[in-house]
Amino acid sequence: PKPEQESILMHAQQQIALQKLMLQPALVATKVLCLTHAVSPDELKDDEDYEEILDDMRQECSKFGNF
Repeated sequence: PKPEQESILMHAQQQIALQKLMLQPALVATKVLCLTHAVSPDELKDDEDYEEILDDMRQECSKFGNF
């Protein structure tokens, strides 16, 4: 393979390994929850929409423990 192909392949393999690590359950519970790409900034501009999204997030998260 060409050097640029090797670089792309190595990057893809690193991404796959990282995703596998992220899917493993944590051994120790934490007090941190990080949600990425859950909402867009535009969705949070309106106060009513913000409160509705916050309520939905709380309901969904509470299915997995205290929030």
